[in-house]
Amino acid sequence: MDFEKLYGFCNSLKSRLEVLEREKIERDKLDREKLERQQTEEVEERQQPKQVSERLQQPEKVAQRQHLEQVVERKQPEKVAESRLPSDKGSCNPGSFGNIPEGLFRVNIYLSSPSRCLVARGKLYNTKGNTVHGMTLPPGYVKVNIEVAIVPNAPLPISVEDGDVSMVGQAIGTIVPWPTKLLEFVAECEKVNYL
Repeated sequence: MDFEKLYGFCNSLKSRLEVLEREKIERDKLDREKLERQQTEEVEERQQPKQVSERLQQPEKVAQRQHLEQVVERKQPEKVAESRLPSDKGSCNPGSFGNIPEGLFRVNIYLSSPSRCLVARGKLYNTKGNTVHGMTLPPGYVKVNIEVAIVPNAPLPISVEDGDVSMVGQAIGTIVPWPTKLLEFVAECEKVNYL
C-alpha cells in the first residue's frame, strides 16, 4: 500500500471533517440567531399593539382566530364582570385582581430570571382544588396548562411528575403550578369556557 496515498487520503478526510464542523457551527449559530429574533419579535409584539394586529392578518392566524370564534360562539362563554376588568387593552395585570374568578383564562406565562421573559402561552385553571400531580399548590401559585412553549428549554418553577417534567417544552398539555405574579391575562381577560 502506498503510504503517501494513505496519508493524502487521511488529510483530505481531516479537511472534510473540519469543513463539516465549521458548517455545523454556522448552522447552530444561525439557529440561535433565528430563535433570538423570534423572541425579540414576541417582545416587540407585546410592546407594539399595531404590529400584533398586522400579524393577526396572516392567513394562518386568521384561520386560528376564526376557529376560536366559532368555538366561543357555540359555547357562549361567560365574561368576567366589568368591575374586574382593570384594562381595556388586550391584556391586563394579574396583580390588579383581588381574587381571580373561578374558571379558565388565557394567559401569557413568564419567568423572571434573569429578566422577565415570555416562555409559554396557556390557560390558567382557577378551579376547585389546590393540588397538582399530587402536590399541594404553594401560596401564590395557581394551576396552568401549557399549550405553546415559546422557550422550550426554560425551567419550570416547580418540577412535576416526580421530577420527570422540568422544562416548559416537556410540559406541553400538562397542568403545572406557576406563580400568579408571572402570568399575564390576555384576550381582555375573557373567561375561556371550553369544558
